[in-house]
Amino acid sequence: GNFLDFGLASTKRIAFAASIGVSKDAEEYYAFAKPLLSRFDAISVRESSGVEICKRSGGVNPVRICDPTLLLSVDGFSALTETGRQSDVGPDVVCYFLNISSPKDVEWDVLKNYFKINEMRYAVIPAQGAEMCFRMDEMFAPSVEGFLDTFRYARLVVTNSFHGVAMSIVFRKQFVYIPQRKATSEQNVRVLEILKETGLVEKSITLNTQIQRIVCSRQSSLCKFVYQFVSNRTH
Repeated sequence: GNFLDFGLASTKRIAFAASIGVSKDAEEYYAFAKPLLSRFDAISVRESSGVEICKRSGGVNPVRICDPTLLLSVDGFSALTETGRQSDVGPDVVCYFLNISSPKDVEWDVLKNYFKINEMRYAVIPAQGAEMCFRMDEMFAPSVEGFLDTFRYARLVVTNSFHGVAMSIVFRKQFVYIPQRKATSEQNVRVLEILKETGLVEKSITLNTQIQRIVCSRQSSLCKFVYQFVSNRTH
């Protein structure tokens, strides 16, 4: 990672909403990070596990805050979307996947069967290797504005990405979260933390969980959960 190891020793170094992608048991990381973190004047992190890691690495007292994605309101994001689009244009289901090497990593056959039964149009936004896992006619690559617009008008979001979950929460969409596996499974930590904070743990799917139950599960009081979460970490 970038530890701002440039500039003068007297230069102020501040880390805002950093995400530490290592296990709390990575002892070799602590020895590596300790002299680098000690140079920072202030550190804030996105996960509670990051607070513990920073403390064990000998850094300054870290503060946990929300992901910057949650600092902008739904109206703020909507102002950045494409203008003039009709709400009935585009897919019913947005599938935003990353870090997968096979469609099986996201139970793709099960998902497609669910979409077919419910007559739902779907499209995949792939990233970081997922591009190799789907047919060309299943994928699309929207602009930044189009990406936001797709979430804005979707009926359902299926994702294995933190920011896919965050956008679903911001736009108050029904969503299903599929935890990542193998080498990138540590990225699930911050997703599960925000699901717990917002009372939406039931949105995380497992092999034994039926998609229908997740899609139909409650999403009441979502606004209250989200804004209380953000407020507690920005004031």
